[in-house]
Amino acid sequence: MFYDKTASKAVKAFRALENFKLFFGFSMNNSVSFTHNNDFSKSISAASVTPSEESGVKIVRRSKTIPMSCVVFLQTFIVALLVVSAPLFVSLKSMYDSNNLSVNSGKQVASTLATQIQKDQSNIVQMQINTLLSKNEFLTNDFSRVVNLNKLQLTDLDILYQYFWRMQVDSGPLPFVYVGFSNGNFIGIRADINADGTASYMLQIRLAVRPATCTICPSAAIMIDTNTRYHFSIDQNGVPSTSLNSSKLYDTVSRPWFVQGVTTPNLEWTKPYPFSTKGDVGFTAVKGFNNPIDTVFALDIRFQTLSQQIQNFQKTTNAFIYSMTSDGEVVGATYSGSLVDTDGKTLRKPNSVDDPNIKKSGEHLLTTLNGNPDWSSLGDFRTFTLDDIFFQYSVLKSKNLNFVVVNGAPKTDYVGDIDNVQKLLSDTLRNNFLIIIGVAVSVFIVIVTISLFIINIFVINPLKEISLIMDQATRFDFSALKDRDAINKRSIVKEFESLQSSFFIMIKNFAQSLKNNKALQTRKTNGTNSLSYTQQNTSVNEKKDEMKMVNSRYG
Repeated sequence: MFYDKTASKAVKAFRALENFKLFFGFSMNNSVSFTHNNDFSKSISAASVTPSEESGVKIVRRSKTIPMSCVVFLQTFIVALLVVSAPLFVSLKSMYDSNNLSVNSGKQVASTLATQIQKDQSNIVQMQINTLLSKNEFLTNDFSRVVNLNKLQLTDLDILYQYFWRMQVDSGPLPFVYVGFSNGNFIGIRADINADGTASYMLQIRLAVRPATCTICPSAAIMIDTNTRYHFSIDQNGVPSTSLNSSKLYDTVSRPWFVQGVTTPNLEWTKPYPFSTKGDVGFTAVKGFNNPIDTVFALDIRFQTLSQQIQNFQKTTNAFIYSMTSDGEVVGATYSGSLVDTDGKTLRKPNSVDDPNIKKSGEHLLTTLNGNPDWSSLGDFRTFTLDDIFFQYSVLKSKNLNFVVVNGAPKTDYVGDIDNVQKLLSDTLRNNFLIIIGVAVSVFIVIVTISLFIINIFVINPLKEISLIMDQATRFDFSALKDRDAINKRSIVKEFESLQSSFFIMIKNFAQSLKNNKALQTRKTNGTNSLSYTQQNTSVNEKKDEMKMVNSRYG
């Protein structure tokens, strides 16, 4: 009976051992010895493990491996990098696009505003120039009308000055007024504004022939006969003064205004010309009368006056405005330098003026003209944008003289504050970028650290325990089974808890199988068991028959 039970257990243990051998890929030879105590706490030593010949597979360990913590770190690093960098990139891109949108929108609004301001500025300058031209044209035509109606005798200087005084009262301070005669006589009157705001007239007379009556002329005939020009100061109320000053003779008939006016009874404008060697430049409205024409009436517009009017409309610090004729001669500008060329006779063109913005715009217009000498041929209105300036071009047509008005400003005058805002936004974005990067790196490190900590507790440590016990089991060391706390300690992770339970059951069964096999070997040695698995002189066929018999009997 005892033999039957023992044989049955031996067969089962042997089968389990063979199955274990096939599963793990190794076999034990017949010379294996075991050490064991009652608690199974000591290791089973002196075991010899060889590669399984039955499986035909040679178990070879990798020469180079990496710990699982490195794999987990790499995985966590990649995931955390994507999780942190993607929102960071989107955030920075959004901030950058938002800044650019704000700045570009501001620049677009400023550009539109600049264009409108310059257009209004150009219209106002044209209106101002047109007002000056219209005033001179009106006064010239009115003077001609009064003379032609015989209501004004040019030889009666008292009545003549009363007429100019009344003209000043009705129309405001007069420009330079000239009356020239073909015999060389000349009458000139000028309105000067005093410090107290009142106006005074300066009378200039060159007499080739003594007038019949002149109560305000000096009684000394000798001074009149010597063709001396006299200056009489007349105040705003027309009360004569006794002051008398002499100056150089004035050659009337050779002056440009007289030369042009004596050829036509129609009102015309002269081309710009230097009024004197002092640098005064301007152009004159002229009209001849009498039949045949022997008298010319003229009113000057000095470029200095025109420039003063233009400068009143300079709206930004570096804005520039200038007016020129169709020949390209600058007749008024915000430029404070001389408009007369170095020869003292010709006027400068915009591309030769010292002001950098006027010169740059003039060069661009000259290129646009492409050899056309008429600077007013580019159309009534155009807008130009160079590298760093906006400017506009417009044409004012009047009688026989066209005027071109160009006004503009550097872009910085309109978008300078926006550029400063853009720089401030860029600096803020750069500083915030560094802060965001620092926060992102900190968050990244925290995420990786926490992830490694959790993985280490719930994954790596349980695997280490299983790996350690499995490694001991391959050397038939089952001392780990003695530590009941370690065996009963289970992972909170469901899959690892199941793995640990199955693993310890497998190890326990393996140890039990070895124990049973050890018992069989001991009984055989002591002669208590006739079942021998290591009989040396038994042939292979006999061993197989015996095993078949045992299997058939106790199976």
